[in-house]
Amino acid sequence: MSASRSLAIRLALLIAGLFAGLGLYLPFFPVFLAGRGLSPDEIALVLFVPIVIRAAAAPFITGLADRRIDPALFLALSHGAIAFLFACTALATGMPAFLLLAALIAVLQSASIPLSDALTIKAAQNFAGLNYGRIRLGGSISFFIANLVGGLLIAQFGIVAVPLGIALCMLSVVPLAWPLRALGGGIEKAPATRVPLGAFLLVILVAASFIQSSHSYLYAFGSLLWKAEGYSAEIIGVIWAFNILGEVLLFWFFGSAVGPRFPAFAFLILGGGIAALRWVVMAFSPGPIVLALCQVSHALSFGATHLGSIALLARFAPEGARSRAQGMMSAISGGMNALLTLGSGWLFQHTGAGGFWAMVPLALAGVALAVFAYWRQPQSARDGG
Repeated sequence: MSASRSLAIRLALLIAGLFAGLGLYLPFFPVFLAGRGLSPDEIALVLFVPIVIRAAAAPFITGLADRRIDPALFLALSHGAIAFLFACTALATGMPAFLLLAALIAVLQSASIPLSDALTIKAAQNFAGLNYGRIRLGGSISFFIANLVGGLLIAQFGIVAVPLGIALCMLSVVPLAWPLRALGGGIEKAPATRVPLGAFLLVILVAASFIQSSHSYLYAFGSLLWKAEGYSAEIIGVIWAFNILGEVLLFWFFGSAVGPRFPAFAFLILGGGIAALRWVVMAFSPGPIVLALCQVSHALSFGATHLGSIALLARFAPEGARSRAQGMMSAISGGMNALLTLGSGWLFQHTGAGGFWAMVPLALAGVALAVFAYWRQPQSARDGG
């Protein structure tokens, strides 16, 4: 097996471990909190606090990675601690305890996805034959499996299976990340002075963040909406799994996102347009067939947006600041997501599925900013966008 193929497999397994936990957390952690007696407003607050903390901490931690702090070592140590904290969550009762544990987890978890993405992008740029999208596919597949398995675990063992299952997924990251220390200390060698990101790149990051954060209401209360409509835990897991079906194909066939001729702006604009349409349809509480189609459209509303933003970041982020740019995008998106998640409790109680209407203008604002950035990009970069 070639060195590049071996590295690709190791990176794919690392991302798979990270996303397996997310595949349990997003659909089922709100259900776990509701089962422990928290109200919709309390659930929104427990989901809101860690988003704020992750948004604040991500640029700092990823900035350290630019200064040659070993990202793989950080991922290994932090996820050992995260596994312990999620195990403690299984025993917790009352909102104060859940808030404290969620805050501690958020600090440690804030840079997980940005650092794994930055590691993968750097490897794809330095090793021939590595493809970011196909490596990232490991995360999509593990997320899909976790969606399906999560519903079955709850049906078999009850809601306590949610935090314990997440803890096991987080623990798996430790042996997966540890060997990747061989990639080197930092993600890239940073210059002596801090490199500014520039206003143009910030417009791109905000555009992508608008589109991605429009998924907030779905992430926070989608499962509870479907539960209220009579879907079982197993079926809710299947509904979430539909999110990933199209995403797998998208990442497989269009995964060379760091390539200079990848149509990045087109993907970003398409993702935002599909996101707006998706929320309009979901606001009408569609039946199971249309709901499944809406979930499959996640391949574009999230997947196309993600590939487009990753490609643009690789293209326009300056040397010595790419990890920080990853962290900044995570922070901007996280800040928006936090505010929307906090408001989602009120939307859920007073509007139900109608809360998706609030996500439509957000996605369209992202499209407008992406179009603006496309026309303002340097002429020399137009071949790629």
